Amino acid sequence: MKKKHAAIGAVIVVSIIVLLWFFGGGASDAPDYTVFSANEKGVSLLYDILRELRYPVKLSYSPFDPHSGYSDVYIFIEPENINDETAEKLLIWVRRGGRIIFMDSQIPNQLQKIMNTSEAEQFGGLSYYSVGSGAVLSGSSAELTNKNLMENSRPGQVVEYILHQWQPKNIYFMEYYHGYTPSDNMFGGLPEGYQLIICQIAVFFAALVWLYGKRFGKPEPYLEADEREENENVKALSRLYYNTRRKQ
Repeated sequence: MKKKHAAIGAVIVVSIIVLLWFFGGGASDAPDYTVFSANEKGVSLLYDILRELRYPVKLSYSPFDPHSGYSDVYIFIEPENINDETAEKLLIWVRRGGRIIFMDSQIPNQLQKIMNTSEAEQFGGLSYYSVGSGAVLSGSSAELTNKNLMENSRPGQVVEYILHQWQPKNIYFMEYYHGYTPSDNMFGGLPEGYQLIICQIAVFFAALVWLYGKRFGKPEPYLEADEREENENVKALSRLYYNTRRKQ
């Protein structure tokens, strides 16, 4: 029976490992252009550099709020699902004094229109637009990836220079537009790929507990012996103290 259980347990463990490899292989890396990704297309290097330089960098898991104050800076790097309505709200906010860094291979139409009609200053491959009372620093998202910054630090230097000029209260990397959402718990805020991996790991450890649970839960004999020995010592010392007291 024990051999049968061991065989079943081994099959479960192997199956879980295969599932982890098969399903988790594509999701083991964080999405490209996110602070969480340390691969070539991630932007963790930019975030770490700014943090090391004591800039007030933070991660935002919420959509852009058009009612935000104008003392903060928002960084969008290859964002997903920004429609023209959101872009229009961004543009209105910028005209009123907001400042954003918007790096994308495909600029939303509303932002592209203002860029086409505004004269840009060029800084190391990035474009600086003065829009109303605010400003937009824009360029290709590839300029700020880990790979590119390792080969050419100039775009990162431009971002640092602009941020130094702006002196923002907070600098938000907009991770919401990469699938990271606000949640009451850490698990709920993770992308689906990470949730899948965590569930698989949980099942893996559950299988281990099931396989070796009896061994984990079985009391070890030496604990009972220690307890019995301790009790015997207490009784022996009690008798000794009692007998000594009587002789006195």
